[in-house]
Amino acid sequence: MNLRARQIHYFLVAIFGLFFVIIASNFPAFANTAFEISSLDDFSVAQGYSSQGGRAYYVSPSGDDSDTGNSPSHAWKTTARVNHMSFAPGDQILFQGGSLFEGGLEFDVDDVGTTDSPILISSYREGRATIFSNEYDGLWAHNTSGISIIDIDFISQDKSINHGSGINFFNDLPNNIRLEHVYIERVSVAGFHESGILIGGWNHQSGYRDVTIKSVITHNNGNSGIIVYAEEANTHQNINISYVEAFDNFGIAGERNPTGNGIVLGGVDHGRIEYSLAYNNGRFNNSASGPVGIWTYDSSHITIQHNESYHNQTGGLVDGDGFDLDQNVSFSVLQYNYSHDNEGAGYLLSHGVNNSNHAHNVIRYNVSHNDGLRNSYAGIYLYGKIKDLTIYNNTVISNELIKEDSLALKIVNYGVESLSADGILVCNNHFESERSALIEVAEQQLVYPDSIRFIRNNYYSGNDPPEIRWGNQLYVNLQQWRIATGQEEFEFQSMEQNVDPQLIGTNDNFISGTQLVGEISNRQYLPASSRLIDQGVNLSELFDIDPGRYDFYGTPIPQGNQYDIGAYEWKPDFLRE
Repeated sequence: MNLRARQIHYFLVAIFGLFFVIIASNFPAFANTAFEISSLDDFSVAQGYSSQGGRAYYVSPSGDDSDTGNSPSHAWKTTARVNHMSFAPGDQILFQGGSLFEGGLEFDVDDVGTTDSPILISSYREGRATIFSNEYDGLWAHNTSGISIIDIDFISQDKSINHGSGINFFNDLPNNIRLEHVYIERVSVAGFHESGILIGGWNHQSGYRDVTIKSVITHNNGNSGIIVYAEEANTHQNINISYVEAFDNFGIAGERNPTGNGIVLGGVDHGRIEYSLAYNNGRFNNSASGPVGIWTYDSSHITIQHNESYHNQTGGLVDGDGFDLDQNVSFSVLQYNYSHDNEGAGYLLSHGVNNSNHAHNVIRYNVSHNDGLRNSYAGIYLYGKIKDLTIYNNTVISNELIKEDSLALKIVNYGVESLSADGILVCNNHFESERSALIEVAEQQLVYPDSIRFIRNNYYSGNDPPEIRWGNQLYVNLQQWRIATGQEEFEFQSMEQNVDPQLIGTNDNFISGTQLVGEISNRQYLPASSRLIDQGVNLSELFDIDPGRYDFYGTPIPQGNQYDIGAYEWKPDFLRE
């Protein structure tokens, strides 16, 4: 099996595509994005790039592969000529902006840059060049790193022919080698059978360190927008993804693994996904496990923050979620995210393995609106052996009569006692639904005494009393639930609330993660009369939990004598009545 076939086998990707792609330049939605294209003159290099030493090579449709390539007037003509050259630290490979070049780029162990002097692939003159590879990867980098890819696009047009990804880095070196420095910025990737950007490691702990993917648009790919994966957990180190727009990555029917994801970190120790959008992904996936807008698995120390994930779907019976801390994820946090109108959960935590590797995670200051549109999901959904999890100061609302079972929070494991949750604290959250059912906790998740604790949450279902499904019992009265279970009780005091939050406005104008801590013209907020203000408990004093410094909008907390309930902290300049 050759290297390319082996890499594809490792990741279990499919061969057949299902739909046609329109290249990025034809999408009017890109016109007002924050992902600017730099204009480069003949001898300039990409904005934000710096290097020491190296040579510059130019590629132009009017060039000649027999020429030197060392200036625009002596440019090469094809990607094939680039692939026959070996490159050293600091070298620059510059394609004429506004032009299309057929055939993918290939780099291997003979093309290695460094962190201080990476090899640069970019454009020169006006606009960005486009690499068109209709059969294989747009850029294939095997067992090499020290590469920066800036201001250049990658497209394919027929996923029934294409077998690759737009940008594909793969390391299977022996001896657990972590290759350093992969930098991708201001790039658009579309139309590939697999993923827009694929960063992979196989051969135990061989992978990558210090990867940045920034200001990227990835859409209409078969498998996913962006995926980082590895053979073993916690392989890659320091992976940072920001200002990414991942959409219309619909998935591949008939695959074993979930396809149709937006952004995925797998096998990462210390990583971050922030200020990004994931939407309209996943509709064709029909595998036993489903797609998610933004998620991580087999990883630790992951921060997912200031993102929006919405209208993600599934073609099967599971998932289509907004966000997910999936199998074997620990010491990670979901915070300051906005999830809405997803077919699956807004925020999923799932661990079906009988070990303790899903532990010490946090879900805080997130908003979920109208998630769980299919398949009995909920705004926040926990499955399996989740340990030592804190869920606090989130706002979960299902304010449309979209289905019979509109739960805000659901905790299940489908009958496997050894996978029961333990050490779950649910505190200072606002749960709201136009239907009376709000919370469901399965009997199998109540094996351990005090394994799940609810303290000082607000439960609101309009004019109907909120319903709590606790094991085999249905409680239609919060007081009855508290007396029977000890929930919402602390030091012999009742802690539950059932009040109208009087929320004003919506988050409909929230269209970019970059706007999250700025001013949103119609953002949702608490009026001065809200009974959620100053009603939260002090997590630091009661449980030695750091509550953070800001609310969903970046408002310092607390503003008053106590913390507020939910994701929004009231302050006087929010007053708009």
